[in-house]
Amino acid sequence: MQNPSENIKKCSLVSLEKLITNVLDVKIDKFFQLADWRIRPLPKPMLSYARTDSHYLIYLYYILSYRLNQCADPGSRLVQLAMECNSLLIRRMAKVKNHRVQLTARYQKQI
Repeated sequence: MQNPSENIKKCSLVSLEKLITNVLDVKIDKFFQLADWRIRPLPKPMLSYARTDSHYLIYLYYILSYRLNQCADPGSRLVQLAMECNSLLIRRMAKVKNHRVQLTARYQKQI
């Protein structure tokens, strides 16, 4: 059986739906893609749609990172760019975590 991640080469236009289909061999429902996401509270089907979309991102990240590391020259610009993006993500997540800690401390003082 062919590795589904090899199908990435078949994607001419990259969208989350195409990546999930071609890399993970999973067909996702895009019914709510163009829905009005401003409405509150969000209906349960829209919440489910949002969870499904985000659920596959971590799997895509690991598979695409693995494939990049397997087929790219470690000194290539593509690998350097991937490392820069990963570093930026780590710094950004540290800021978000730090911000959450600060907010939590601020609200605990008010309680």
